[in-house]
Amino acid sequence: QYVGSRTVDPQNSFDLGSFDIVNIRAGWNSDNFSIYGFVTNVFDETYAETAFLFGQTPSGDNASLAIPGQPRRFGVGTKIRF
Repeated sequence: QYVGSRTVDPQNSFDLGSFDIVNIRAGWNSDNFSIYGFVTNVFDETYAETAFLFGQTPSGDNASLAIPGQPRRFGVGTKIRF
């Protein structure tokens, strides 16, 4: 998944940088049962998912708060169909 740089607010005060995320999911399926393993953010990229501009510092710079993206996660899942 690629997300390009984007403007955070309507005034175009600042942009968030682009990032790439690699996710993997593999498993086995039958007619009524499946099992799979997954890894999200395989390379453990650090990125800002979104940010908020909430004013200016005393020196006149923009003050913002960034919300970080999810770190690498992995797991196993199952599905049962009735």
